[in-house]
Amino acid sequence: MASLRISWTLAKAKKLFTDVQLIKTCVIDIVEEVLSHDEKTKKTVVDLLKQVPLSDTTAVRRVEVLAEDCLRALLSHLKKADFMSLVIDTSCDRTDIEQLSVFVRFFNEKAFREELLCLLPLHGCTTGSNAPQCRLEQFFRDAVKEGCQEDKESPEKI
Repeated sequence: MASLRISWTLAKAKKLFTDVQLIKTCVIDIVEEVLSHDEKTKKTVVDLLKQVPLSDTTAVRRVEVLAEDCLRALLSHLKKADFMSLVIDTSCDRTDIEQLSVFVRFFNEKAFREELLCLLPLHGCTTGSNAPQCRLEQFFRDAVKEGCQEDKESPEKI
């Protein structure tokens, strides 16, 4: 749980996942300083902190888990929504790869929400092609299939 929270904090701050080891070292240093008067407690806490699984690959896996959970929650809200609208746009990223961004607007029983549904890279030439449509259709097929597996429903019910 601690590694999930640290990964979440790094992702929100848009920091490198390689910083997790630095964070772990800093936390241990803080504990050693704050608990310098109580050697037994300090040793116990430092030993516990050293057991927290933190590495850049662990942080990446944790953020992937969080992202999947966010998408599942969003799809769950969308299934309950009576109406929704999609805002679709393309733009180039800093490496000149065309990106298809899809935002969804819906009412979730309390307020209107606007969420980023997906950001899909469109490799190759997209001028005059149906690549954006194909990528978007594939995203929705995958999302519906995943939603059906979660809820044990057939795709027709969604």
